[in-house]
Amino acid sequence: MRVLLRKEERYEVDSLDDVLKEKATSIFRYLRKMGVSHDDAQDVVQDTLCKVILLLHELDRDRLGPWMFRVAYNQYIDLVRKRKRRAEIPIETLEFISKRSLEDEVLNHECKEDIQATMEQMNPKYKHMLILKYECDFSYKEMAEVFSTTEEVVKMSLYRARQQFQQLYRRVQHEHG
Repeated sequence: MRVLLRKEERYEVDSLDDVLKEKATSIFRYLRKMGVSHDDAQDVVQDTLCKVILLLHELDRDRLGPWMFRVAYNQYIDLVRKRKRRAEIPIETLEFISKRSLEDEVLNHECKEDIQATMEQMNPKYKHMLILKYECDFSYKEMAEVFSTTEEVVKMSLYRARQQFQQLYRRVQHEHG
């Protein structure tokens, strides 16, 4: 059902619709990288959008993105707790820039597997932080809003996350190597 709105109000609704679509797409990609199945990611995004619609009058539009990511992350954590399972995380951080030799492709595949294995062993909070920072390009400020903390705490946690990743990555490479 379409409500008749004045031109200015219609522009604001259309603009909000575009923002929500963009954020929903980003959240969906983020969830997939966190290991959430396609169907579950769609459900989490839908639930997140429902919460946005219900609380729209209370939300600060400038903080909408980080708030939506926090809601989606919390729903993801609830999902993990309910199912008590570990899912594979699709990591697509390495892209083919040009046509490569078979040897390069094999090495690239092995590297992706090592990254995948490393991410699966990481502390979930650290894994979450690395994906937000390096896959979703969140700023420290946006991450602080998602985690309800300060930028300084985010920086320290990211440092620890990178340290943990490096340590686990070396171990994984040693095991394969």
